[in-house]
Amino acid sequence: MLHLANRILDDKALRKNAEGRALLHSIHDAMHAWGDILGLFTAPPAVFLEALKQCRAQRHNIDLSLVATLMQERQTARGAKDFAASDLVRDKLAELGVVVRDTPEGPLWDIA
Repeated sequence: MLHLANRILDDKALRKNAEGRALLHSIHDAMHAWGDILGLFTAPPAVFLEALKQCRAQRHNIDLSLVATLMQERQTARGAKDFAASDLVRDKLAELGVVVRDTPEGPLWDIA
């Protein structure tokens, strides 16, 4: 449904006239109303994904403070170019059920 709404919102011809803008506003308002009722689309994606990760960690009995500590240890080892230590920490995280992916923006982790 969001894909269709985005396509409609991108329709420049529809946005040009008052009736089209009114239709777009009513669609927008209806989506927000249904989202509020259903508890959908109420948080920014990053906030939703972080909450989802926390729920998954809790379900798998993963200690988030331990993950944070190990991620910091790994970054410290990588910063010191001690890649053997970094790999050991990655292995500890994997034993917990956590996978680490290195990106240009920094490391990201998720539940395996």
